[in-house]
Amino acid sequence: MMNPTIADSGAQTTIASWLLVIVQALDSLEIDSQALLDRANISLTQIKANPEKRITIDKMTAVWHEIEQLTKRPDIGFIVAQHCQIQHFRALGFSLLASETISDCLHRIENYSASISNSVNVTLQRGAHGVAICFTPKETVVISPLAIDAFLLTLHTLFIQLLQTNFPTQIEFWGKKRAHNALHYFPHCQLSYNINQARYWLPERILNIPLTLSDKNIAQLSDEKLKDYIASETLNTSSNRWLNQVTLLIKKQIKVGRISAPIVAQQLNVSERSLRRKLAEHGVTYLQLLEKSKQEFAKSELIAGRNVTE
Repeated sequence: MMNPTIADSGAQTTIASWLLVIVQALDSLEIDSQALLDRANISLTQIKANPEKRITIDKMTAVWHEIEQLTKRPDIGFIVAQHCQIQHFRALGFSLLASETISDCLHRIENYSASISNSVNVTLQRGAHGVAICFTPKETVVISPLAIDAFLLTLHTLFIQLLQTNFPTQIEFWGKKRAHNALHYFPHCQLSYNINQARYWLPERILNIPLTLSDKNIAQLSDEKLKDYIASETLNTSSNRWLNQVTLLIKKQIKVGRISAPIVAQQLNVSERSLRRKLAEHGVTYLQLLEKSKQEFAKSELIAGRNVTE
């Protein structure tokens, strides 16, 4: 079954609505987006039904790599961003649009960026002439520079919309220098490259200009939705990680031929009763996990060409 939701391993993820934007961009280039999604085992129908679902960064990075190969366009990240509306970011989009000032907007991005992706650390850095919003990929996480390109242009477009004017600024793209025609998309801006992080600088003079679209009530309501959403995703990730740990211990027992709930509980430093109670809280029983683990173990043994006995 195709499923774009968060991985069982509690891996780093991004909001699945990015795929809706990618599909629009590919369709505009007359490239078969459905074939790409089929190869990636992603259901567009499921994403349209719930665009706030999560997709793993590994899968998303693979999608970015494939669309770069298909389009032969180093600037495909920027092309995707041109099809992005801030509403694609759901509650965060509405919260940003309703911010009182650009400074207010920046703090919301810093606080709630995990609603879009938890694969990068987002921080604000003050400099001599303004403030930079910095995007630093987390260690061991493989992210496509195209994804960062897309988000930088989306931000740039948002700030122009909020201020109702274009403005020169300084942008540091993440990674080595690339021929992605950035100056075409960021005219009058000072562009450079940074192997550690991406930075988008905003001059001091525009940080506290009142924004015409500001609405405190909408901003507060959106902020509450964002807090609930992030808390829910954090809880889901923690739950998945713990269940994976239990499953791994069961599989190790199957491999050595000693299957016992008390042993699993002992390895987790809990009583068997506590183990079964916590599993019930996660909506699963020990026997269900054991049966699933047996099936997965048997399948892996058959693939390896080994005999499987009950």
